[in-house]
Amino acid sequence: MIVQKIKTEEPSKNPQEQQRLQKLLLLEAELRRQKSQTALSLWTVNELRTVLDYSQCFLLRMNRSGKAQVTAVSSLASVDRNAPFVRWVEKQVTEVFRQHLKSGDGQEKLSIPVSLASEKNVSGEVYPFQQTVFLPFYDRAGKMFGGLLLARGKIWKADEQVVAERLAETVSHAFQALMPQKRLRVWSLSKMFVAGLFGLLVLAMFLPVPMTTLAPAEVIADDPVVVAAPIDGVVVRIFRDANVAVKRGDKLFEFDNTELKAAAEIARRRELVSQARLATAKQAAFSDPEAYRQLAIAKAEVDLAKAEKVFAERKLARTIVRAEKPGQLIYTDRRDWIGKPVRTGEQVMEIANTAQVVLRIDLPVADAISLTNGAKVRLFLDANPLKALSAKLRHASYFATEQPGVGLVYRVTADLQADEKSEIVPRIGLRGTAQIFGREVFLGFYLFRKPISTVRQYFGF
Repeated sequence: MIVQKIKTEEPSKNPQEQQRLQKLLLLEAELRRQKSQTALSLWTVNELRTVLDYSQCFLLRMNRSGKAQVTAVSSLASVDRNAPFVRWVEKQVTEVFRQHLKSGDGQEKLSIPVSLASEKNVSGEVYPFQQTVFLPFYDRAGKMFGGLLLARGKIWKADEQVVAERLAETVSHAFQALMPQKRLRVWSLSKMFVAGLFGLLVLAMFLPVPMTTLAPAEVIADDPVVVAAPIDGVVVRIFRDANVAVKRGDKLFEFDNTELKAAAEIARRRELVSQARLATAKQAAFSDPEAYRQLAIAKAEVDLAKAEKVFAERKLARTIVRAEKPGQLIYTDRRDWIGKPVRTGEQVMEIANTAQVVLRIDLPVADAISLTNGAKVRLFLDANPLKALSAKLRHASYFATEQPGVGLVYRVTADLQADEKSEIVPRIGLRGTAQIFGREVFLGFYLFRKPISTVRQYFGF
């Protein structure tokens, strides 16, 4: 497609020139009263016909990629941009725009001398309006952002060109006035500035920052006394509520002792029977040598019966579990234990010193980082998320364990710092999120550690 200047004829003397000028001024006044770009677009393609003799008018806008888009067509309420003719018009104007940039013609008005003989409507008729003129819109920086495409059957005259150019400038100014202010800003970033900015970003990727990770944490007692079941049995009674202070020797819970009571009574009676047999053997030993020989066996049976009685009584005494040291009693709930059979050694309760607490952190395997003893830890409690508690890492488990609801985790323990303990010791059982600090790494590695790990797992390098 060849872009050339508009063909013009000698202006003809119009006796109604005064009236036409008055219409032009009224039209410009009406144009400035439009309140939105949509209203301005529809008004432009339809109302300019009062001073410009055209058969069809297209209003086009340039997108960011430099392609023309038809936004309004005369005598149409809306535009179907998928229509073949509309797409063809957009293609032609886009080509004009690109040739205009290559030629460097500035703000010279252009025409589109193309043949529309190949463009037919639904009935197969050739598009009738062969004479077209494209009037571009320019912003304050001289950049084309749209334009008007006027089409009719007869050639455009010089006086009509002057009026069309003036109206195009007025419409262009009106569109710029209705644009958001940010669209009128022209950011002229030089290549050197962009390169410098990119260089600063690259250098920033090498800044040393501490590697950190987040994990759920809980405040637990430090070295609590574990209250375990001393015998196999069923818990029938719990004497103290959870989270209350207990003293040494206080009753905590009791097992069902029905069988043990019976066993102790049987052992006591066996002892009485063995003692009676021993007394009989002693009397008979004076006259019967055989009874004398059975005397040692009778004494052994008495000792065995005494031992069985002592064992049964001690086992019966263990049905009541008492506190071994003072502290806060910690367990889940009475209903969780009453009526529950437990095995010897199974933990039922804990007795903790509320002034001695540590942090238990469940660090997921996927978020694990290199940890060292004494590393900085910050705890954000769910009950007080705006204040962070400082701690230091005591140790981290070597192997990962399965944690319900979390998966494989490393068990990490951290000590609250002295200044934190001197204020208010957090209550045992409080939960929150712990931020663990590791060794220093580059900022780039810190930001892209997860993507790098994912890529390595996917590609295997």
